[in-house]
Amino acid sequence: MAATAFAYFPYNAHGPHHATAWAGLVAVHEAQRKRGIGVRVNALALCAAGNDLGAERVQQFARATNLASCRMIERCGLRLRRDVRSGIAQPAGAQSFTR
Repeated sequence: MAATAFAYFPYNAHGPHHATAWAGLVAVHEAQRKRGIGVRVNALALCAAGNDLGAERVQQFARATNLASCRMIERCGLRLRRDVRSGIAQPAGAQSFTR
């Protein structure tokens, strides 16, 4: 496997964001990087969220310091919003599992 991505509906089916899908967790085998495969698999995940899952909106998240992910998101036609923040709880001193 050279690359993979993920898409699903993270929000409650009865809430205001019920039609918003999340896509991401793009992973490309180290030997296959810098060939545009990540952009392609990310675009396929975004299309699947809309076409196959029926999402009306799709969102993605990337650390502002993860320039490769930010570029990939923008190359897929999404706009980065610096005013939106997201976080994850993890033990103090834990190593990040993403770049």
